Amino acid sequence: MLEARDPSPEDRSPEGRAAIERIGDLEVASRHDGYSVTIRLNEAPSDPEWVKLFDHPPELVLAFPARRPTLSDAAVEVLVRNEEQMTASVRYAELAIAEANRVYNDTVLPRRERHRRIHQAVRASDGVELDAMARAASAL
Repeated sequence: MLEARDPSPEDRSPEGRAAIERIGDLEVASRHDGYSVTIRLNEAPSDPEWVKLFDHPPELVLAFPARRPTLSDAAVEVLVRNEEQMTASVRYAELAIAEANRVYNDTVLPRRERHRRIHQAVRASDGVELDAMARAASAL
């Protein structure tokens, strides 16, 4: 039997967690040199760090025949020449979105929270700023 309990602050999801995902079907348009594939997103990424993680995922490798996607507003576009490139490119884009969300939520947000706490501790402290920073950093 599960017990109902209030989640601790560590269990609660912090504000600003990335939850960007694909919505709807792919949009494919014919071009003179192939196809333009557009993936719509549930929201436009507003944080430049998330965009950087999408553009250059730390663990994901762009492998042939996938083509590099481009991000604009709430859409991802990939230019491809054939169906094989389309399939590989869409899969890569979806994995890049998932990895950007994961790394952003697991690394970027906790780092920002640590920095916020250190700055709060420094402002609240009556001592010398460097000493207060060192104490705040060691307390975390």
